[in-house]
Amino acid sequence: MSNWEASNYESGNELRSRIGLQFFAAPADRLSEIEARLAAIPAELEQEGADLDALEKEVKDLQEERKQITGAAERRAAILKEIGTGVSGRVTRTFQTGAQEQRTFGVDTPEYRSAWLKNLQGKTLDAEERAAVTASSSTSVSGSSLRRPEKM
Repeated sequence: MSNWEASNYESGNELRSRIGLQFFAAPADRLSEIEARLAAIPAELEQEGADLDALEKEVKDLQEERKQITGAAERRAAILKEIGTGVSGRVTRTFQTGAQEQRTFGVDTPEYRSAWLKNLQGKTLDAEERAAVTASSSTSVSGSSLRRPEKM
């Protein structure tokens, strides 16, 4: 491995996938151009009469530009991550976190009456009606899970 290859710590694909450059199309295109030019420079260095000073300056400039592009992309990704996790950004809505309502259902409640009637009709019960039946059956003395309500 040459010194030039060792100075490029990872390939372009690895770098793009690591910092998510696919979300930033224009810099990724420029990054591909930079990588292509950096890959072509070693062949030019091997040619007789190559302007070493100009090529060295070009390599340094391209590496600096690549560093700026990746730095900006990493900053964008960090900001997006902060917004996604709720660390930064504006809170648009808050909810009260009070205690949940605890209801007790007896045979005289509308939910129990509705459950009793639906059960007679063979219909399915909703959540509140099932809760009313369950609560009243635990306090029921008779063998039936649904008792006839006193008032209709």
